[in-house]
Amino acid sequence: MNNWLYIYQYTDVVNFSGPKSITVVFVQQERLPNQEYIAEEIKLFFEQHIISDYVVVLMPEYLRAENKKWFVEEFWATFKRLPGKSTEYFEQCYYVYTYGNAEKTEAYPKKIIKDDKAFLLNLFRHGNVDIFKKNGGLVESSNDHHFVFPSNKHCAKFIRTGNVLINSAEIFFIAYQLLPFFKSIKTVYCIPHLSMCCRSPYLN
Repeated sequence: MNNWLYIYQYTDVVNFSGPKSITVVFVQQERLPNQEYIAEEIKLFFEQHIISDYVVVLMPEYLRAENKKWFVEEFWATFKRLPGKSTEYFEQCYYVYTYGNAEKTEAYPKKIIKDDKAFLLNLFRHGNVDIFKKNGGLVESSNDHHFVFPSNKHCAKFIRTGNVLINSAEIFFIAYQLLPFFKSIKTVYCIPHLSMCCRSPYLN
């Protein structure tokens, strides 16, 4: 199955009175396939994860209006396989944000907390860590072995970025956070593999 979404969970111990589990659904495409396909991808995620205290959807400003409706108006159908869902859950625990260029995010229509800027920074940080860990970004040797680099230096660990940049939705998740550092550049191409190329729609 092609991953149209990047979905992950983390525990926020900073922005609430106590630890809260957060599920993040990150959308990066201009258009999505049929709603049933998206519902199935969400279902597959929750087959391995329990329902969280909050669900936060992050979708781009440029997402087609018909697709935005799936998360704003027709969320019952999009999350129909979410275990333990209820009207009360969607009213109190479901939040949608749109994101634009230069780290611009807007609640759609309500913020999860008053200082949502700090919340979102923490959300992105946990997403980066999740991508790095699950894709094996840190390669470690066993106790009785070590690595030798071209410089002849020895080390028990090293970072392999090629492991991290695999899924297009995850690549975009990381790339979006780097946009503020490329304000004077018109086009940025991220090529983790020779056969894959992603271009940000925010760069003209």
